[in-house]
Amino acid sequence: DDGTIRLGSTNAERILHVFDAATKDREAPIRELCDWFDVETQHGSDMSTYDELLRECTAHVWQEYESAVWRQLGTNGNASLILPEVSDSPRNDEDLELVTWLVIRD
Repeated sequence: DDGTIRLGSTNAERILHVFDAATKDREAPIRELCDWFDVETQHGSDMSTYDELLRECTAHVWQEYESAVWRQLGTNGNASLILPEVSDSPRNDEDLELVTWLVIRD
């Protein structure tokens, strides 16, 4: 709820393990949590809390991408400082795709 990123986009395998652990031996959603979420979001019509968290996640993805680009400069064996092609780089949030999300509550 506070926007802290515990597992960023570079931790895909760990994130999948969390999803697996959270849903282990479950064949159906937890009805009480679904009801709580529906009340909190007015059945999905008010996603403002989650929209803000998504914006924070997107900013984190951009920061990780830029950090990775800078870390890779000069690591191609000849110490050149070649930036990625513009066509290979995301340009804006539209170039990022939300695959899934998971709300975990105590």
